[in-house]
Amino acid sequence: MIDGQAVGYSADPNQTLADYLTTWLKDKQLVLKPTTYVRYRDYVTTDLVPALGTIRLDDLGTRLYDRTTTRVRRSSTAVPRA
Repeated sequence: MIDGQAVGYSADPNQTLADYLTTWLKDKQLVLKPTTYVRYRDYVTTDLVPALGTIRLDDLGTRLYDRTTTRVRRSSTAVPRA
């Protein structure tokens, strides 16, 4: 797993990425600008959760992340970025 404690979070390593991101997004809604929150929410729900949501946090790694982000960028269903 990518060392999350080094960047300031701790979570159950058995938790799925979808569960973690849902909680993270809910917590961030109160501190982000509305436009930033919407952008993050769209990215999480459109790209990250469908591609990686079932993966346990303990199973995440940079190789999986790199492979998945490349696939998402090439996907026609990915949200266009400005």
